[in-house]
Amino acid sequence: MNAYLLAFVGVIIAACVFAATLWSAAQAYRVKGPLRIAHLICIVLTIAAMTCLQFQWQQAAQITGTLLILAALRTLWLESGWNRILPLFQGLFGAMLAINLPFA
Repeated sequence: MNAYLLAFVGVIIAACVFAATLWSAAQAYRVKGPLRIAHLICIVLTIAAMTCLQFQWQQAAQITGTLLILAALRTLWLESGWNRILPLFQGLFGAMLAINLPFA
């Protein structure tokens, strides 16, 4: 039962990270200036983090997760309105990587 709950939570978080990355791609296309750069950095780091997971590079995943937290916080700071919710999911994903959660 516990494994099923953990898998379900993982799927929910993955869907939220996917939605946040898709939103970052849309914002990177729409906006200009520092916000565009912040969204592009979040996109690149999210894809890099997923690559680290794919190849089971634990230390690289932790470093990428830490950088993703910082990038998500920067995006959160620059974004306005309800859009601030989405970078939080990328930051949560980064935090999971930083504490080595997917490899436990």
